[in-house]
Amino acid sequence: EIEPKCLRILDERSLQMHSDFTKHKKECLQHPENKRDANVLDVFSGIGCGIVALKRIGISIDRVFHVDHHKAARFVYSYNHVHGFGGGAPDDGIEHICGLCTDFQELKDNLKEVVKKYGPFD
Repeated sequence: EIEPKCLRILDERSLQMHSDFTKHKKECLQHPENKRDANVLDVFSGIGCGIVALKRIGISIDRVFHVDHHKAARFVYSYNHVHGFGGGAPDDGIEHICGLCTDFQELKDNLKEVVKKYGPFD
């Protein structure tokens, strides 16, 4: 019997995504003039752990469009990440867009406008 952890390694889609990412990363390293900071659409973002992870692995981020339906999660995200919100978050140079879509149906209904104004998203 194969353990669930091993199934990820055998998943063809995961292998293809890893291959595509590796190819893209190699192209970016060969052509640094094409590099740009990421625009992140952070859906189900909670308190922002995903953004912390991206920062820690060295992904340069230009903008984060934060979406979460939970009011407390939106508050904690802003407190921890948005400079000047009141939590003492340092200015990380990232444009944090919070509260424009406060639930997922609202994002779905306005997705074209959000992408046009704040995208493209990576």
